[in-house]
Order: sequence, then structure tokens, then C-alpha cells
Amino acid sequence: VLIMMGAIGYGFMVYAITRGALLTTLLNVSTLFSTVPIFVYLLGVIFLKREWRYLILGLLLISIWGVGVLSSGQIIPSLSVFVAGDWWVFASALFEAIWYMGIKLMENKLNSREITVIAQAIATITIFILAVKLGEPLPTISNFLSWQVALGLLIGIIMNVLAPLITIYAFKHFDEVFA
Repeated sequence: VLIMMGAIGYGFMVYAITRGALLTTLLNVSTLFSTVPIFVYLLGVIFLKREWRYLILGLLLISIWGVGVLSSGQIIPSLSVFVAGDWWVFASALFEAIWYMGIKLMENKLNSREITVIAQAIATITIFILAVKLGEPLPTISNFLSWQVALGLLIGIIMNVLAPLITIYAFKHFDEVFA
């Protein structure tokens, strides 16, 4: 479960959302990524044997239609207007939902710090291997000498440590879709 969380749920999610952001509009990135709760609910029904509710099904269909309207710009959404970046973002939403399902499955086995450290380490290794396989240039020390880059890294590190801890705390006290 931790390998699935780290590699797919976080590592591939970061890669997919980055690719998507480079290949589509920011409106589509935010709109399509907002489908994470839909995937969380569907994965919960499939893998956690959550009860399927018709009210939720109706609300999901309305949400999917709304996402389609916003991202396609058409009152009757059409997948034909979706570009490659849209599909990358959509995939990242699914990967993020896998991350959340992993947290839900592991919350009674490990504490939040252990889940965060192990899954983030797996994600880091996964993304490093993916970057090398895709021929991405590795950064040099001169890339980190700018104060803007150092500040960005500091904020990124803080957010990557705090966000999973807060998410895991929320899962212990709320339903995973609500959290």
C-alpha cells in the first residue's frame, strides 16, 4: 500500500499535474483537478466497500457535468475539445485519490509521520527514476543559489510535510470524501 501511495498516489500525481499544467490552461488544471473527491468516492465504493447512495450518484453526475462545462467551454460538454494536458490533469486527480485511499487504508497501521516519511521517500525515488528515464536534466548546485529558488524549495518542503499530516488528521476525524 505504501509503494502504491508513494509511487502512484504522489509521485505520478506530481508528474501528471506538472505535465498537465504545461499543456493546458490553468482554468482546466484547477477545474479538472477538483474531480479528486469524485474519484475518492468511487474508489471508496469499489475498494473500501462503502455504501453506494443514489443521492451521491446524482450529485456526482451534476459535478461531472459542471466540470465538463467549465473545462470544455460548452453547455453540452464534449471530450473532443480536451487536449493532452487535460487528460494529464484528469489522471493526476485519479492518482491523488489513490493517495487518499492509501492514507485511509494505512491510518490504523502507522502514525501520520511514518506514513508521510515513507510514502514521500518512495515518491521521491519514483520521480527521480522517472526523470532519469525521460532524460530530464539533473539540477546543479548553481540552480539553488537564487533566493527565489531557495524560498520556493523551503515553501515546497513545508507544504509537502504539512499537507499529508493535516490530511491524515482529517481522515481520522471525517469521512474521506468530506475530508
